[in-house]
Amino acid sequence: SWESRRASVQQLEAELGEGGVYETVTVRLSTQEEEEGGAASAAPPAPLVVRQFREYFFSSGCRIWDASVALARQLQREGAAGGLAGLAVVELGSGVGLPGLAAARFAARVLLTDAEDALLPNLRANAAAVGAAGTVEVAQLNWSTAPQELRERHGGAFDLLLASDLVYSSGCVEGLLGTAAALLRPGGRLRMCYPHGRHGQ
Repeated sequence: SWESRRASVQQLEAELGEGGVYETVTVRLSTQEEEEGGAASAAPPAPLVVRQFREYFFSSGCRIWDASVALARQLQREGAAGGLAGLAVVELGSGVGLPGLAAARFAARVLLTDAEDALLPNLRANAAAVGAAGTVEVAQLNWSTAPQELRERHGGAFDLLLASDLVYSSGCVEGLLGTAAALLRPGGRLRMCYPHGRHGQ
């Protein structure tokens, strides 16, 4: 619950132990329909096995949301077809990091970011657990930061920006577009995934 928020990951782990803080989740990167309709010789992609918090101890990013699963599956399909090769990818509001970790199977470089510092150690643990530590970096980034500051820090270094379940209000859209313009190279793409019908989407 939101009321269970703790001051730090260290406090949480000391109080509850790792087993009381985290749980392991196996996420299939293909749908059942894709697996049933695929060629008999085609093995489904390996799942992503990641760690999430057992509760929303710090923010909504503590746990996996459906939109991140959908985006990760889309990136798996795109990457398998060669669409992510050589790209530099940044994910905003990574939370557990599912889309960015899916992209890391194919991209040249992935930066996982979140505004909540307490989520960053788990993002690093997940990158290491899926064997992506050499491709993936993790950094604190608040996407409501002024675009000029983001441009100075990251210099329009990315080809693809990922965002799942990130915008909850139409008032946030302008800021997100400014952030995308600051982080992306000319011709870069913004890929968003969110539940149908949400206000502002």
